[in-house]
Amino acid sequence: MFFGNSAGGVFVVLWHLIVVTNLDNFLRPILVPRDARLNPALMLLAVFAGIAMFGPWGIVIGPVLMIVVVTTIEVYLAVYRGAELVQGDESATTAAE
Repeated sequence: MFFGNSAGGVFVVLWHLIVVTNLDNFLRPILVPRDARLNPALMLLAVFAGIAMFGPWGIVIGPVLMIVVVTTIEVYLAVYRGAELVQGDESATTAAE
């Protein structure tokens, strides 16, 4: 539209409003559950990385792998945050004394 191709610009805007928005509203809840709470920037990165690594299937595989990685890190931090590191077997040394 900015360079004189008004018909092409109108087509792109209408295509986005009619097709892309509806597909996004329909497919996002199916592919990315609300419980994942994945940052939109990470989701975009996961989609592009997935496409680069896995081809067309990367659109699905990339975000799924990102959700697994983020969830694993969150669980790890929740379990081990503040946990003390136990060095060796302390029960064996106290029993021998």
